[in-house]
Amino acid sequence: MQTDFRLDIMIFGNSMHGTVALTAENVLAFETSYLNTTSSSCGAGSLQLQSYLSSSNAAVFGNTHLKLNNQQTNYPAKCFAVPDEVPSADDVASLSLDGQAFCTSYIGYSMLNT
Repeated sequence: MQTDFRLDIMIFGNSMHGTVALTAENVLAFETSYLNTTSSSCGAGSLQLQSYLSSSNAAVFGNTHLKLNNQQTNYPAKCFAVPDEVPSADDVASLSLDGQAFCTSYIGYSMLNT
């Protein structure tokens, strides 16, 4: 997400020359992977989640550029136990028959306005 504010400054009725710009940029990212084998942080058959956060803020006045904040964090991996059962061909066929009407009922769906 990026934000940009531009301010014209007036002090005691006198307009300052130039504009102050304040900027902010925030990034949040996730990466998941299913592990078939044990890793250094998660056991086999688990879902591993990696997350990353970056935040930076700056101010610009005329030709002066000031970094107010710049942080980047890689968080430790988190592990989640997940079922490791692979559906059979019969399971998939049954879901296809039973779920088809339900899933296709959402085609052309529009929210109610209240």
